[in-house]
Amino acid sequence: MVYFGEELMVKEPVLKCMYRRLSKVLGYKGFIGIILGDRRELFKIMLTFRSDVPGGRVAELHVVLDRYLELKPYSLTCIVGYYTNCILKRQEDLFKEISQYIVLDKYLVGRNEVAWLIYDIASHQLIVDADLWNDEVLVNRCQFIDPSYVVGLRNYLLAHHVSLGELLNKVKNITVRVEAHEY
Repeated sequence: MVYFGEELMVKEPVLKCMYRRLSKVLGYKGFIGIILGDRRELFKIMLTFRSDVPGGRVAELHVVLDRYLELKPYSLTCIVGYYTNCILKRQEDLFKEISQYIVLDKYLVGRNEVAWLIYDIASHQLIVDADLWNDEVLVNRCQFIDPSYVVGLRNYLLAHHVSLGELLNKVKNITVRVEAHEY
């Protein structure tokens, strides 16, 4: 935060996303994570926790192209769609901002700041706390979901003794904006 006289100006982190309009599709799968950003923005950030090793809970950032502005910010969402590579600058700064509100054991910034851009979203579902622990409900709601993201989120909640509602309340204080450019 930056103070100017008596008024308070909040300085939100601006992440720069660079993508190619014509790029190779890496795959089609489901992601589960927390959407960060403004509802009116076309590009949003998704904070995910992935199980890289047994008991793992590494945090990752992905960029989501919300073409129809349907995704609800600061909620746990399951997204199914295509993904490709993009360059996301200043990930380190956003992880430092996030770690002021929640505990991050480990986070992953790709080499050359590469992240995944999720686009052409086929479906999205809001996930509540009870659904997160029921495998049958998750499989029915999110058919192509990568299990490492579900296990990573569960490991995070169990390791830090927080409920999903508490985690979402803490994350609501994080403001982020994404500027996207083609290269």
